[in-house]
Parts: sequence; C-alpha cells; structure tokens
Amino acid sequence: MAHVTYDPKKIRTAIRGRGLTANDISRRSRGALSPNVIRNMETGLNKTVQEAKLEALARALYVPVDDLRGE
Repeated sequence: MAHVTYDPKKIRTAIRGRGLTANDISRRSRGALSPNVIRNMETGLNKTVQEAKLEALARALYVPVDDLRGE
C-alpha cells in the first residue's frame, strides 16, 4: 500500500470547520477510519498515512483528497 504525506493543519481546519469530532468522522467513514487514526492525523503523529485512509477521510469530510495532502 502506498503511503502519502498529509497536512495536519489542513485536516484540523476541515474537521473543526464542520464542527465534527473524530467519532463523527469515524461513523461517516463507515469503519474505514477509527477515531484514534483520525486524532493521530489531526495531530500529525505520523508523517505519512496509507493513501486509502487519506481518501476515506476526504470522503467523510466531503473535500477533495488533494485539499488534505502535505507538500
């Protein structure tokens, strides 16, 4: 599986701007993302994530995946 970089600040902004919690997003992702994975992405715990997880997050937030990618 391919790993991609992401921008924790962009993720936090997208989540907070929608007034969602990690649990809300986990439900929206239909189990593709656990609340812990979402929190880790918000805080930037890891530098990369599986591409499928970033895509699942983008779908749950209704944003293009490129809006969440890092540089």
